[in-house]
Amino acid sequence: MQRARSISHVVKSLGATVWATIIFAAVAGCPWAMAAPTHPLDPLDEEELLAIRDILAHSGLFSANTNFAWIQLVEPAKKIVEDFRAGADFPRQASIAAIDYDQAKSFRVIIDLRANRIASMDELAALQPGLTERDSAIARDIVDRDPRIKEALTKRGFSIAAKVSDSVRLQYMAVGVDPSLDQEKNRLMRVLFGSDQEAASDTSPFVDGLMVIVDLYARKVIRFHDVAGVQGVRVPHDVFAARLRSSIVAAHPLVPAQPEGRNFSVVGHVVRWQNWRFRFSFNLREGLVLHQIGFDDSGRIRPILYRASVSEVLTGYGEPDQFWSWMLTLDEGIFGFGYLSMPAQAGQQVPANAVTLGAVMPDSTLPRFSQLFADRIYVYERDGGTLINYHERGPSVHARATELVIGSLVSLGNYVYGLNWVFKQDGSFAFEAELSGSIVTKFAIAKECETCAAIARFLCERGRKSLAANCA
Repeated sequence: MQRARSISHVVKSLGATVWATIIFAAVAGCPWAMAAPTHPLDPLDEEELLAIRDILAHSGLFSANTNFAWIQLVEPAKKIVEDFRAGADFPRQASIAAIDYDQAKSFRVIIDLRANRIASMDELAALQPGLTERDSAIARDIVDRDPRIKEALTKRGFSIAAKVSDSVRLQYMAVGVDPSLDQEKNRLMRVLFGSDQEAASDTSPFVDGLMVIVDLYARKVIRFHDVAGVQGVRVPHDVFAARLRSSIVAAHPLVPAQPEGRNFSVVGHVVRWQNWRFRFSFNLREGLVLHQIGFDDSGRIRPILYRASVSEVLTGYGEPDQFWSWMLTLDEGIFGFGYLSMPAQAGQQVPANAVTLGAVMPDSTLPRFSQLFADRIYVYERDGGTLINYHERGPSVHARATELVIGSLVSLGNYVYGLNWVFKQDGSFAFEAELSGSIVTKFAIAKECETCAAIARFLCERGRKSLAANCA
């Protein structure tokens, strides 16, 4: 069983057309003014992103075919943040990954927003920023232009009238661990092909034996893997079809209620609950970040943790087959938790008493260089079990515990993660990762499913006959 991620969204264009839009907006005198964040850790706002757009457009350092990606705040040094007092000045810088396809180079660019200029620009050499929708668009064009791919798919029974991408679902992925590519220095992407074009999920079994690696700078296929694979079959694994899901009867809804109101407040980017106080931000790479977590201990704020975020989700598949052996995925670094975050709705993905918050995210494909990611952060209180319960002779004392949860949902291909930070009344806090989704299946040559048989035996042995067929 495998799982996979890919950039399979509707791809936006970030070529000369968008660059021309940026230039036009700047030259035509589109007004922008320096934003006035109130704290050194406040995320970049709309006005600052407009300033970044114009500074890049006027720099003359990049070709018209440059993708400005992974834009986020450069957080000031810890001492600057801790010494900050309301009303004082503080530095304001942004980091940008500039992927220049014409120059076949990538750069890390630092912009000083106080000085309205590029402060530094370093070539990344063999290092590469995470993948973007622009990369997927280029990879799609490369696939459509290579006649070998169309021929290979046609031999496998696919009907392709014109472009491959119009008839077959493409899965765009990082190249993973592949020693044969160690000498390749350009920007690469691996492309797989969906076997079932009518499946509800993009992660239907991939066509076995066919795979390509494309060079996004040279705009050509550099590896064409085409061997006899396992014959594809229709797989009834549509998670959206009720008949294929569990037959367990759903419970009646449990709706949390707080008739006297919530116990927490959110002011700007600061959350206060019980004795806890912390800041939060949201960026394309890490998604939700918590800052300056502190606990009020008899009037003194005790610093508990300066910065908290999920650093990475690493999945190594360990499949020895040549078609899968390269699969090792670094979800945050390759795809971005913020970029692949999904909206949360109170009463659906999160409890009915949740408050949801949005975040302004950089988007260099748009004239304003930003868009609102609505409902990407959720905050709610929940029952935490027993806080205290004691009885001796006649007297007793008891109290239910309340916990505060702040988190975000991330859609990573066929899986959805709920990444939650949980604060408790006893002064402790925790991190929780909730995992849901569907399994990616792989074609294999076998007369029967050994795993399925083992699961069936397990269920039969435990009397769960309603979930397993053919119990003796």
